Amino acid sequence: MADRNSAKSRLSRPLAMLGLLWLGVAVSLMIMPTAYYLRHGAVQEWMIYRFVVSHLAGTNACLLLCASYLTGRMAHVALPEMGRSRFAGEPVRRFLSAPWFWLLPLALMVVSALKTSAEIV
Repeated sequence: MADRNSAKSRLSRPLAMLGLLWLGVAVSLMIMPTAYYLRHGAVQEWMIYRFVVSHLAGTNACLLLCASYLTGRMAHVALPEMGRSRFAGEPVRRFLSAPWFWLLPLALMVVSALKTSAEIV
């Protein structure tokens, strides 16, 4: 029974590894277009496809990493006999539980709105 509980509590690890793999794919797809844009200040037609695919890979990475985090938390709640939480000192949990966490998405939305409105006008 302990082995089954141990295996259940580690289901988040494969999801985290897949999430990091997809994050690597998204970042690697954007290296060349970003370098080109910074050098020339222009976007080529071939870059649009890279943007779309890297956005999908990044979204996939985000979903897998969130699923990994939630799976680990659920395993801890469902298996209290595991002892002290392995999430207690993790920076991810502290970051996601912080009261100021929602300031980051809000700041990113404001910056993107200002950047987009400056380009439209």
